Amino acid sequence: MDKFLYIDILRQTLLPFILRKYPDGHRFMADNDPKHTSKLVLSFLEKNNVNWWRTPTKCPDVNPIENLWHELKNVNCAWAHIDERQKYNNYTIR
Repeated sequence: MDKFLYIDILRQTLLPFILRKYPDGHRFMADNDPKHTSKLVLSFLEKNNVNWWRTPTKCPDVNPIENLWHELKNVNCAWAHIDERQKYNNYTIR
């Protein structure tokens, strides 16, 4: 993905979602990936009144999405483990 695709995603997905779900205000949080912080993207966010909250560099504890990724990995590992047990059960039953 590059900054142009990122802007397309913001335009087609984020902006309609913000207007629909948070008409009275919002706060958009993105990490410091170069495509998220390019001048073009920041200009787009400003022109579209997106309340963008810059996160500190190399500080994942401040970014709530990092906690979500951890939880998703745990769920994914749990399902993978269940799948392996199911395969084992199917094999031993036959």
